[in-house]
Amino acid sequence: MLAACGLRVSEALRLGRDDIDPSRGVLVIWATKFRKSRLVPMHTTTACALRIYAERRDRLVPHATGRTFFIGDSGRSLAYSTVRTVFMRLRRALGWAAFDPRPRIHDLRHTFACGRLRDWYTEGLDVAPRVAHLATYLGHAHITDTY
Repeated sequence: MLAACGLRVSEALRLGRDDIDPSRGVLVIWATKFRKSRLVPMHTTTACALRIYAERRDRLVPHATGRTFFIGDSGRSLAYSTVRTVFMRLRRALGWAAFDPRPRIHDLRHTFACGRLRDWYTEGLDVAPRVAHLATYLGHAHITDTY
């Protein structure tokens, strides 16, 4: 969700089961940082991956106790510390720990934003007026945060 939709870690962890509509390809992010709510469109491949995750989750943990979309084996919401630990293990396994500085989990969101800008440039589009769209999509309070 961070790399595919540019979400903050906290936004992905707080997503409720009803906040994701894979059939329409939309996420609802409620009262996040700066008390902003927004709709986030997602690619069809992301929607498909979320559908598959939800089916497996419900099969493996049929009596989940949390209302959040992403849960652990216990059926409860994932803690940020758990996600960060898993990311650090993946980073080591992929050989990313050798980089200086080491990639952080939040860098996935930055990669998403930079990728969008790169794609606009590659498509020959005027990027300047689109930065405001990207700022809204990312949930930034001010366009200067996006720049």
